[in-house]
Amino acid sequence: MTDHSTTTIPRHAQNVGVKLDNRGRVAVDDHFRSNVPSIYAIGDCIPGPMLAHKAEEDGIAAVEIIAGTAVPSTLQP
Repeated sequence: MTDHSTTTIPRHAQNVGVKLDNRGRVAVDDHFRSNVPSIYAIGDCIPGPMLAHKAEEDGIAAVEIIAGTAVPSTLQP
């Protein structure tokens, strides 16, 4: 059995001010931003299903948001 605990989050994330939820995941907004302006989080590090394809979609969305090329969700098929 595989352990899907969130061990990917740096142990010292809170030392730089990143807020974690009660399960140790990074708290993010709708644009994958943490409370620290330069830190984004995706995949198993944030609340939601721990699925590889979701993490991949999160990663693509986060990069598009950072690059300023994200398509608003209302325009996506």
